[in-house]
Amino acid sequence: MEGLRFAVESTEGVMLRADKSLYSQKAVEAAAYWFTADWFVHLEDEPEATVVRIVRKSDGTRAGGAQTVGGEFANRLLDEALREKVGAETEAVRNAILAHALSETPLLGTALDAADVGDDPLGIR
Repeated sequence: MEGLRFAVESTEGVMLRADKSLYSQKAVEAAAYWFTADWFVHLEDEPEATVVRIVRKSDGTRAGGAQTVGGEFANRLLDEALREKVGAETEAVRNAILAHALSETPLLGTALDAADVGDDPLGIR
């Protein structure tokens, strides 16, 4: 499999195959969502790929044909895949920040709560 392949193109739409070793189902679904206003999107699960069929709605307003929407979908899919990776890499930090924000007790000690903006009570600098 080669990542994302344009299997079929026509004036009405495009069919793509997204390799599961590169793009998760979650990323494909998130990318597909962005096209549902102007295009009908159908996802089909295969063992090694997710097949994406994008067909123009008769009243769609998005400019461009199948090649344009295929390229836009490829860009959106890459964006969603990278968002997923960054989210996984930063999950622990986000959870710590959220826990600190919602906690009634200081998680990092009281030195930071009383510190002035220019101070460095923990010697981080």
